[in-house]
Amino acid sequence: IGHWTRGPSSGGSSGDITITADDVFVGANGSFASADIGNSNYLGAEGNGAIGGNITVNAKTVTLLADSPNSGSFDEARIGNLGLNGTVTGTVKVTTTGDVEVLSYGPGAASIGNFSNPRDIDYNPIQGKNSGSVLVQAGGNVTVSASDNSSYASIENGGAASSGSVTVNATGYVLESAADGGGALIGDVEVAGAVHG
Repeated sequence: IGHWTRGPSSGGSSGDITITADDVFVGANGSFASADIGNSNYLGAEGNGAIGGNITVNAKTVTLLADSPNSGSFDEARIGNLGLNGTVTGTVKVTTTGDVEVLSYGPGAASIGNFSNPRDIDYNPIQGKNSGSVLVQAGGNVTVSASDNSSYASIENGGAASSGSVTVNATGYVLESAADGGGALIGDVEVAGAVHG
């Protein structure tokens, strides 16, 4: 859901996105599957345009699930603006009356927040620019879990040269957990409630 630039382009993608629903599920399960709420040129091999816009999600529950079925794949489930070589900006706000779950099973990534992944012509990592605020306000619990090798789950501004605040408030608990070889991250967290992990 959002504006998408695919393939070689210097054009940008921007615009605010607002979703109001009972339950929001963002799931990727396939061979290099991607499910996203946000603006992006992330799959553009030479995308150089700026990516921006504010993202607001209001729901009873929000679940992100990256569930790769095999070790040769890498699935992605994300709420945030995703950029390749251009700047990435925007505020991401997720508000629920119930739980927020960010889950990654098998090789893949699930995340709330903007992400920048700049590469050169040979697909080597280079320095990028990623900024914006992330706010998760949950009436229930917040779970960030990477349950397998090469699984990644996060609430953060991710990627190269990232900056901005990340705030997580939960009426219940905040759980961060990762299996061997996986990674779970809540970046620069201000937490209301009990913290486990």
